[in-house]
Amino acid sequence: MGIACSLYDQLEIMSSNRQAVRLVFEDKTKLFEGQIKTLTAKSGKEFAVSATDEWVDLDGLLAIEMIKPTD
Repeated sequence: MGIACSLYDQLEIMSSNRQAVRLVFEDKTKLFEGQIKTLTAKSGKEFAVSATDEWVDLDGLLAIEMIKPTD
């Protein structure tokens, strides 16, 4: 299905800035929190690769929220 261009653009910016994010999906049981290292595609699907090398399937991505660092 792919994700909206505006969401992809936000992810690119946040990954280059090493910003911690929360990814919110249509499937409420699916959630990701952490840093995105890179974005990639494989077999026609888009993925975010986290700083810990977790591959997150971006299908159904609804929103991206910044996570503020704790002091």
